[in-house]
Amino acid sequence: MKHHTMKYACCAIVLSLLSACMGSRGTAQNTYIGGEGKETEQIFGDPQLAKQFVMEDIKTQRRNDRLFVQFNLRNTKSSNLAIEWTINWFDAGGFLIETANRWQPASMGGKGYQTITQTAPTPEATEFRLGVRKPNTVH
Repeated sequence: MKHHTMKYACCAIVLSLLSACMGSRGTAQNTYIGGEGKETEQIFGDPQLAKQFVMEDIKTQRRNDRLFVQFNLRNTKSSNLAIEWTINWFDAGGFLIETANRWQPASMGGKGYQTITQTAPTPEATEFRLGVRKPNTVH
């Protein structure tokens, strides 16, 4: 009986250690959802990242029949920080527009910012979802 209790205790310890390690891989993501004539919605999967990197001045505009998005990423810390970001585009029905998008690295010096401008891949795009996360070393 003691052997089984010890075995379960060891398994529980290993599972909690694995869970703690997986939480620190940098895969939690903050999402910013916006579009034409729409207030930007923010979903914070990583509240600490939301304090370190602030999304500012998100603008959308239709040019030459395509949706343009521009935003500033600002580092609130005095030290250099790195992130990754990606944008998914959606049509008026809420369907994902397939693109070959990838996570893009961005690094900013202390208190620095970077302006990023993206163009929708098709005229049907009316909404974007911008994802921001800490760099993921597992690819």
